[in-house]
Amino acid sequence: MQVGYIDMNEPITCEFENTNWPNMRIGVEGLGLSLPRLKLTTPQLLDMVHPHVPKLRRQRCIALAARLGIRSRHISRDLRKRTEAPLPGQANHHLAARAVRRALDKTESSSIGYLISHTTTPHTLLPPNAAWLADELGYTGPFAEFRQACTGFCNAVIMAHGILNGGIASRVAVVGSEIGSVFFDPASLGTNKSDQLVNFVQMGDGAGAAILSRKETGAYIDRVFFGFSGLHQKPGLSLAAGGSGHPWSDGENGQIDFIHDYESIKTEGPALFDRCAAAARNAGIDIRAVDWILPHQANGILGEFIGPRIGVDPSRFIGNFETVGNLGSASIWAALTEACETGRVQPGQSVLILGAEATKYLYGGFVYHHA
Repeated sequence: MQVGYIDMNEPITCEFENTNWPNMRIGVEGLGLSLPRLKLTTPQLLDMVHPHVPKLRRQRCIALAARLGIRSRHISRDLRKRTEAPLPGQANHHLAARAVRRALDKTESSSIGYLISHTTTPHTLLPPNAAWLADELGYTGPFAEFRQACTGFCNAVIMAHGILNGGIASRVAVVGSEIGSVFFDPASLGTNKSDQLVNFVQMGDGAGAAILSRKETGAYIDRVFFGFSGLHQKPGLSLAAGGSGHPWSDGENGQIDFIHDYESIKTEGPALFDRCAAAARNAGIDIRAVDWILPHQANGILGEFIGPRIGVDPSRFIGNFETVGNLGSASIWAALTEACETGRVQPGQSVLILGAEATKYLYGGFVYHHA
């Protein structure tokens, strides 16, 4: 037996050059969307937090929300206190379960062989959110979870393909869900934390789901791609926890904050979508030939910025950021569900999904064919 020695400083190289798997084809039997009951316009949101921050610069918040292209969002808490649990029935796993059930309602069977969830705001760190979701669904089968934000959908699809293609299951439920509002401290708006002001007007809560299968007729996904460009880069968005050495909270009121490097994201974001579009072309996708482009819903004006960079008219971009905000890991499934249910996407049309995640600068997507 030959013994090898690994240089601990040597980079580990990827065994393939491309970031795509062009021959993947996965049936989509149903899509589902779930949002918390509490829907707030920006002025209503400001009214809710006024007791916590009496001197809040109201017009600045309204102008920022308008610049980001958002009018309303749904949240899982009532903002009566600085720190709160979700409202009854509005926790992460509750929203995820409703999204899965609504996706299943559009299929011919209520059974699934595997459950995959992805979220950054789980009900508990341990057990995983998927375990609470299984409880809510009454599901006793195998499950897995990705602790990933805006590109969690892509890794979930790749894993689902392996499960389906390997004969492990014939139908897989995938669900992305977020309740980022419970991590927000309204009082932080009265400090110099400008990143919290962006989080405040931008983020929403919700869940989106898809039922994937080996079915060869009907709607389907193909041309899947995924990549990572954040090697050794500082995160653009993070939630400090675990053994990272960063503080779990601000040390004042025990609140966990999303750390949002807005300036870095504004600088790096366009290049991230450039890499995403390049990976899509490398996967054999003619961006000019697809009917619609659905990017991650980081804001409501992405089409105006990304379109000219990738040679696509902004009018071909679709999404629902204006009414639900940035749903993080749930964004793609939620926006795709709404676009199909409202008739924006017609049978026979195709949608190019462009996912971009600023946590450590990941990107990925696929083409969805509607039926």
